[in-house]
Order: sequence, then C-alpha cells, then structure tokens
Amino acid sequence: MNSLLQHAKAVIFDADELLIDSKPMWDLATDELFAKNHLTWKEEDAHLFIGRSIPNIVQMWKDMYGLNGDVQTIVEGYRALFYELALDSKKLQLMPGAKELIDVLVQNNKLLAVATGGHTREKMTAILEMLGIAQYFSVIVSSDDVTHGKPAPDIFLFAATHLGLPKTDCVIVEDAVNGVEAAKAAGIPVIGVQTERKALLEKAGADVAVETLNELL
Repeated sequence: MNSLLQHAKAVIFDADELLIDSKPMWDLATDELFAKNHLTWKEEDAHLFIGRSIPNIVQMWKDMYGLNGDVQTIVEGYRALFYELALDSKKLQLMPGAKELIDVLVQNNKLLAVATGGHTREKMTAILEMLGIAQYFSVIVSSDDVTHGKPAPDIFLFAATHLGLPKTDCVIVEDAVNGVEAAKAAGIPVIGVQTERKALLEKAGADVAVETLNELL
C-alpha cells in the first residue's frame, strides 16, 4: 500500500472519474443542456471545469457562454439529466482498481469518506449503493453542504470534521487540479490519480501522483 495511505487513519475520496466512471454520462448531460439552450460547448474550455462543484460550473457557463436562468434551477435540471442517463439506466461503473483499493483500506481499518462536487449527498449515496460500495464509507459530503466548492478547501475540512479526526490524520485522493489545490489549501496530504493529468497534478502540488488507483495498492 502507498505510504501516505498506510500512515493515515482516514482516506477522503473524490467521486467522479476517480471512484466512478461517470465522464461519458456527464458529457451527454452537458451536450443536452447546451442544445436545449441553443449554445455551443467549447471543448478547449473543458479543463477549466474539471473538479469544480456543479453550482460553480453553472455560474461559469453563465458568465462565459451566456447561459440564462437561475443557477440553482439550472443545477437541478443538469443533475436530473445526468441521473436519468446514468442512475436510472444503471450505466455507471467503478473505475479500475476502485473496489480493490477500498477492500485493502477497509482491511487495514481505515475510515473512508467521499467528498463530491458533482452530486447531492443523497444522490451520491444512491450511486454508491447501486455500485455496491456505500457501506464502506462512514462519511459522504457534498459541495452543496459548504459555502465554497473546490478549489476552496471547505469540503475537505468539512469531511475531516465529520470523520471526527484532525486533518493531519487524513489523506485525500483526487483526480483534478482543482481538487488537489483544495486539498493543499486545507493542509491535508493529497494523492493525485489520473493518466492524462498526472504531470498537472504534480505541478498543482500533489504529494504523490500516479496514473491509476491500482498503483496505490
């Protein structure tokens, strides 16, 4: 097991594209939202939104593309599109190595948490239940629970508080630069996991950067 994980008492995971292979469904939901509003999605802007909370992303879309409407109303509609595509159809899957890493951490008596910027706590729980791993997580928190989403540190500090541990006993596992920056701002060690963004995660300050979860076993 990776040494940071070995010495931690709790591990806080991001969800989308780290534990859950959800990008194809989010891309479809985004395409549908933009089509309904007669707007054109710019692929070159995609990196700006990775790892941010959905309300933050929607506000950026309003500012950058002229998306009209109340932020919360758009967020609810956007998430509904995703859940119709992914949760109702049961098309979501775990990322490679996710279940194996969870099993190893549980066997080593680590507390586990999920801190998601994409989902409400209730829907995150439902997704984890559908994938058969909800029982392993003692804490599930959402960016909806805090004032500021990633790259602000709020969600990770909130998760550590609910784990009942000092942040020095925690380690974060993230796939996005915004998530790594949030972890660093929180003062919590962070492992970056992403094949295409490994170098960017290192540059953002990840204490360890790997391409896949299997490398942490």
